[in-house]
Amino acid sequence: MNLSKDLFLRYFSNKITQNELYVSIGVNDIEFEHFLLTELIHAYKQEDAEMIEYLIFTIFLAEEKLNIASFLDILNKLILCRWHKKHEDIALLLQKIRISESVEYLYKAVFLKPAYLEWDDNYAFEKKCIHAIAKCGNQEAVDKLKLLATNKNKIIRLCAEQQLQKVQNSIYL
Repeated sequence: MNLSKDLFLRYFSNKITQNELYVSIGVNDIEFEHFLLTELIHAYKQEDAEMIEYLIFTIFLAEEKLNIASFLDILNKLILCRWHKKHEDIALLLQKIRISESVEYLYKAVFLKPAYLEWDDNYAFEKKCIHAIAKCGNQEAVDKLKLLATNKNKIIRLCAEQQLQKVQNSIYL
């Protein structure tokens, strides 16, 4: 198994194919998921934004071979870190996982405002967090959506209202 920066740089500079990357990183190895999680935790502790980018990419690349819920704790931590630029991808992963332990992290992330997203007046990251909160579908999610539905930012407020309505409709059906 190889999750080196050099390998990813070769892939992103089109020197190896996606299939070659897939084989080189060892996706089919029985220990791959544990290895990837260990590398992700190490990159988090080192605040290695470049490696976080490659490892989050790897989760998407190997998603069908992984139990992505096993990455929940580290993804919850990473979504609140300002030193990387993978917030939207992490929100999407947490939305796929749909576990209530993420609700508070996602709620806090709505207010994170990473510097690299300051230009985004469509609030794509915040919307992804709101959608991920809604996908958790529990009472805590409903409570957080109700709070967000009172936000002074119209885009956040409307998104929260829409998601709240969807969650409440699915709960009562």
